[in-house]
Amino acid sequence: MKRREYLTGVAGVGALTAAGVGSVSASTASNHVVGSIPDPEGDDDGPGGYAYPTASEFVDGAYDMTGVTIYDNGDSWTFEVGIAGDFTNSYEFAGGFGVQVLELYIRDPDAGSDVPTSTQGRPGTGVTFEGPWHYLV
Repeated sequence: MKRREYLTGVAGVGALTAAGVGSVSASTASNHVVGSIPDPEGDDDGPGGYAYPTASEFVDGAYDMTGVTIYDNGDSWTFEVGIAGDFTNSYEFAGGFGVQVLELYIRDPDAGSDVPTSTQGRPGTGVTFEGPWHYLV
């Protein structure tokens, strides 16, 4: 299966976020969209009971992911992620990122047996997946 076919059948791409992230700025006008995963607004309470921290830096919608669009740039991919709330850098972190952290766990059904897999999220996330992932971005 070619990369484009794999991503077009979005089922092979798992996107999980322990927190949301604002739309990633990238020059996407000339890039080819190969997949899109919409997510409805207002579902940013995890499995139903998560609440936002009470500090003012954590604005409503800051962790409400609204979708992921995947672009094929020829020799690389761009993942554009949207959130419902504001993307801020209240703590003035280097690199311009704010309180959100984005992790993309990607499953490649054509990965060889020599490619490591895991069903566990990165340490500290408390995530266990039903199926194995191959790449973490």
